[in-house]
Amino acid sequence: MMLRDLTRRTAFRIAVIFAGLFLVTVAAIFAVLYHLITSEIEAKLKSHILEVRNTLIEVNVKDGFQALQAVVNDKGPPGPGDEEIYMLTDQSGAVLAGNVHGIARFSGWKKLEWETISFKPGSDEYEGTDTVLASWTPIKGGFLLVGDGNSDVEETQDLLLDGLWWGLALTLTSALVGGIWLGTSAQRRIDALEMALAAVSRGDLATRIPLSSSGDDLDHVAGRINATLDHLQGAVATLSQVSTDIAHDLKTPIGRISQRLETVRQPATTIDAYRDAIDEVRGDLDGVIATFEALLRIAQIEGGARKARFTSVDLKEVLIRVVEAYEYVGEDSNHRITADLSAQAGPSVRGDRELLTQLFANLIENCLRHCPSGSVINVSLRTASGVAEVSVNDNGPGIPLLERDRVFRRLYRLQKSRTTAGNGLGLSLVAAIAALHDANIELGDNQPGLAVSLRFQILV
Repeated sequence: MMLRDLTRRTAFRIAVIFAGLFLVTVAAIFAVLYHLITSEIEAKLKSHILEVRNTLIEVNVKDGFQALQAVVNDKGPPGPGDEEIYMLTDQSGAVLAGNVHGIARFSGWKKLEWETISFKPGSDEYEGTDTVLASWTPIKGGFLLVGDGNSDVEETQDLLLDGLWWGLALTLTSALVGGIWLGTSAQRRIDALEMALAAVSRGDLATRIPLSSSGDDLDHVAGRINATLDHLQGAVATLSQVSTDIAHDLKTPIGRISQRLETVRQPATTIDAYRDAIDEVRGDLDGVIATFEALLRIAQIEGGARKARFTSVDLKEVLIRVVEAYEYVGEDSNHRITADLSAQAGPSVRGDRELLTQLFANLIENCLRHCPSGSVINVSLRTASGVAEVSVNDNGPGIPLLERDRVFRRLYRLQKSRTTAGNGLGLSLVAAIAALHDANIELGDNQPGLAVSLRFQILV
């Protein structure tokens, strides 16, 4: 990866931004330390100067001005380890003693540049400091100047500045190295993501993005993309299967329509035969139209648009209405429909009342269509641990274990059901409605017969 490409990477740019923030933070911390430490050392320096000055003033008070003059005269020139300066003047300002001269009186504390101070002979060679902190004090008989070099302050400041530069350099180096490492590491994963998506765009829908063990945001995004690809692959497979099933299932009625239309073209066809053929063609066309309408309805449900109409629905109420509507239909076909609903408090779920009604109606119709005369169909409702379970069971022929996952496919029909009415979309519609309501649907063995179980989350 070229450096100019690396600098375009988000991870690298974030690292650079954080490096800038760290640099500012380090500089701010050093600035605070610089100020605090410098102030503390200067305070100690002032304390030392005041201590020396007070000692000299005590000499003046106890032993007199002449004694003080003698003590100040004994002070040697500044040198390594002793950068103190002294000057004693009379009331008129004439210099009487000290190791410096020519310093005008000032009030308070003042930093004197070493180069501007006039030293007595023997002191000029020493240049151990840049400035001297000093102050004038009026005393009995004159004025006293006491000061001391601040080389300790300067050395500490230099040390802090050196630490600052080293700290900034190490911070910048670490940030750049970390940025390059993060940029290349993240880019490898992004490249893997890009390659996977490129493979998908070429039609390889089985490609998935590899996940790392870190579980970070890139893994989260990759997981979401993989889930989307799973859904896409399933949708494409379903579309391919539906296309094949449509071609297979509609080939027969369309061929039959073509044959009947060819028959009525014969000159010997009577009006009654013509009308019978037209009625049969219309019946076949109605079946084709019903199949496409059911497919479109399933597609609409799977699209999720109906979720906007969801409200609180009482499952018990819906089941009672469906069972009552099909009780007489079952009697006409010599089927008995029973319900175990009376002891249940009506659990509420979030859903579409019309679609839920159609779901349970399709399950009962499926039982009526495929169960022999005299069969019993039972509808029950149970609630436990925040889940409402609806069961629709019969004692008919049931569905073989290997076929149970296939019956939810569009247009799929068991071989033994090929001679019965229907288009193979009833259970597909049931599965689509259940998925829209986040309900879990299972097919089991009722020994004998089929047991269909749906589990809904109850509204709190």
